Order: sequence, then structure tokens, then C-alpha cells
Amino acid sequence: VQRGLTPGGAFLLDIGDSKFYGIHVPTDHLLVDVATRAGMVLEHRHVLARRHSRDKSELVQVELVFRKPKRIKTGPMRVVRADSEIELLATEFQHALPYKQPPYDKRNWGHNLHSLCSYQGKLKPSMAHWIIRQFVCTGGRVLDPLGGVGTIPFEAALLGHQSISNDKSPFAAMVARAKLSPPSFSEARAAIDRWWHDIMSVPNDELDFSAADFGLNGTVKDFYHPKTLEEVLRARALFLRRQAISDGEAFLWASLLHVLHGNRPYALSRTSHPITPFYPQGPAVYKSVREKVLQRVILALKHPLPEGFVRGRGLHGDFRDLDGDAVGEFDDLGHALTGLG
Repeated sequence: VQRGLTPGGAFLLDIGDSKFYGIHVPTDHLLVDVATRAGMVLEHRHVLARRHSRDKSELVQVELVFRKPKRIKTGPMRVVRADSEIELLATEFQHALPYKQPPYDKRNWGHNLHSLCSYQGKLKPSMAHWIIRQFVCTGGRVLDPLGGVGTIPFEAALLGHQSISNDKSPFAAMVARAKLSPPSFSEARAAIDRWWHDIMSVPNDELDFSAADFGLNGTVKDFYHPKTLEEVLRARALFLRRQAISDGEAFLWASLLHVLHGNRPYALSRTSHPITPFYPQGPAVYKSVREKVLQRVILALKHPLPEGFVRGRGLHGDFRDLDGDAVGEFDDLGHALTGLG
């Protein structure tokens, strides 16, 4: 917002604090600190309403009025020259919005591996498809340093580009890796036998049942039949001790993440939401982790990849730590894309 405002421009924000599971979050104070660090000035703080949390703690809703100073006193402003070619492409993209035209406007458009695992705030595959088509030239390499579950890099790979996805979340990074370097069905079938043998070989003293007492809309143990929970905890223990895994095993972990909870027959849990784990409903019925993951793998690998698909890489870590020698070079025509994978 600070960058977008003209000097002297104002930004008004209506926001309230909250108390979540006993933890007070002073949202207004945190945002004032963020805005000040960004160069804004707080002009007014008006109390709009007073509220109470479930435990009767006092909460407040406020209006914050920030202003961008007419002169930046922290040093000279840096002027970034706009690339005329990128600007032209962006203007065309904005006017045409090709991802909103048939058949790209369909909800289920795209390769089914885009749906390998549910993920909050995932970019639409059709939008990623047209971003690649519009901004990446033939032979261009794509890096998404904040790649999420790899929607943009995977679409780039489908279109024949070398692509790399990176994310700090181990959840997202695992799914992106699975999509960018998927195994054949025979490889996945062989991997699942080894994987399951290793899971069932986890000693009982490594099962952390106390971890299943954690939860937001109910504890983890509320979601599963006791026997299913034990298998999930064995898988968790194995995942935490693994130092290196194959691409085939990465695909199994991504498949397991998808079936952990949800409102479909594939889910290991009682009936819940596939992205936000609302408190579960219905009876706790034993469901085999191995069988549910195998079913997911079969369905996910049902549709072949196009001939021009180029296998990519899914990395886990802070984008600031990316090794330039390891990931290679990317030119300055927008081939390094940051998306909401």
C-alpha cells in the first residue's frame, strides 16, 4: 500500500484484535508496527466498537488512519525503470484475461495432477497456464521462489519449460515436488510396498500420541478411529526421521496429505472439510492408510502427462537461501515468477 499511494495519500483500515485459543493477538498494534516500518505515519486511531471474546476478555475494533509522508526522509527513493516489453505483455493480459474464456474458465480445467492435494488459496491452473504462455518465451526457464504447491511451475513443465518451485512450508514443497517429478504407476506401486514396510517397522516407542492431543477445531485424535490414528502416527514418525526420499516416495507423502481428512470417501478421517479441518462428524470407522493412499495414487496417475512435459524440481527452504549455482540462471523477461502456487 505504501508503494501504491501517492505522497500525502491516506490509507484507512478497519481492524480488530482477537483472542484465539487463549492467545491474545493485538492485530491493530502489530499492523501499526508493520506500517511504520514501511514508512507510513499513523495519524489517528479511532475506537469503533468494544467486544468480548468467548472467555469474556475485552476486545476492541478500531479504525486506523495512515498517511504516506509527502517526502521520504529515510533516503532517496529508488526509481525502477519499467521494461516496455513486459509492460506491453501485461497490458494485453489485463485486457484479454484469456483464462476467463472457454474452455479455460471451467472449474476443473487442467491436468488432474493440479489437484493432487488440497491446499488453501491455490492459484487456478488456467491462470498459471496463461501467465506462462504470455510471459515466458520458448525455451525460457521458470523459477517460482514462493511456489506453494507448484501450480505455476507444474503448468510450465506441462508446456515444455524447465521449472523449479521452492517453498518454506514442508507441506507445500512436498506436493510441488511430487507434481513436478511424478513417478510412473509401476514405480509408485513398488515404492508403496517399501514405504508401508518402513511405516509398520516404526517402533511403538516412537509413536507420539501426545501430538494427537493438539487441535484447533478438535484434537487430532478426534478425527480418526484409534487404529487409523496409530497408522497415521507411524507414518508421521517415519516422515520426521527421513533424511532423503525418492521422487516416488514424495508422491506417496503428497497423496497421504490429501487423504488425511475431508468429506469424501477417500478421507481417512471422520467427515470434515478437505482444507480447513472443521470439527468432524459421523462415526469413527477404521480406514487403512495404505489402501487409501494406494487408491489416491491410482486415481492421480490415471491420466498420462503430455509428450512435451519436462520434469522439474520442487525445493524446500527459504527463498533467500536458494543457491544460484544449484538452480541456474533466469533471464530478466519475467521468467522468474512469484506466484500463489
